[in-house]
Amino acid sequence: MLAAHRDIAVGYECDFFEVLAPRYGRLPDLRPIWGQFIDDLQAVNRFAFWGLEASDLHATIYHRATPLLYPDAVRLIAETYLQKTKPQARIFGFKNPNSVERLDQFFGLFPNARVLHITRDPRAVLACQLTKARCRGHSNSPLETVRVGRRFGRA
Repeated sequence: MLAAHRDIAVGYECDFFEVLAPRYGRLPDLRPIWGQFIDDLQAVNRFAFWGLEASDLHATIYHRATPLLYPDAVRLIAETYLQKTKPQARIFGFKNPNSVERLDQFFGLFPNARVLHITRDPRAVLACQLTKARCRGHSNSPLETVRVGRRFGRA
């Protein structure tokens, strides 16, 4: 829905910034290990849907003379995605509902960020969950999908 707006680029739902933070979040400079960082980034589940190649990401720090901290790297990845997929866009967005549980970490990466909370029709959420379950080979019943959703406060 948001990605359809010409001024907004929204990356595919992926929690790479949360997954990589324990390993890279406190390092003083990612430049010396940028290749390993990129390998780990591309191994994160669903990051491939962003369509960024290693060469796209290597180019982002090619001429960088100052240390590259983890928050800077995450912002560079977002900027690279925006430039590659929708260069006319002025706003980048993450579509990651689970990030709401770690807003302090999210705002540490994006201090000027804003949170947009979208409420969907519960029937559409249930239909989507059932479709995903079937595509992944699970045989969740509609009732089980609702139970799981309630457990995580999503239904």
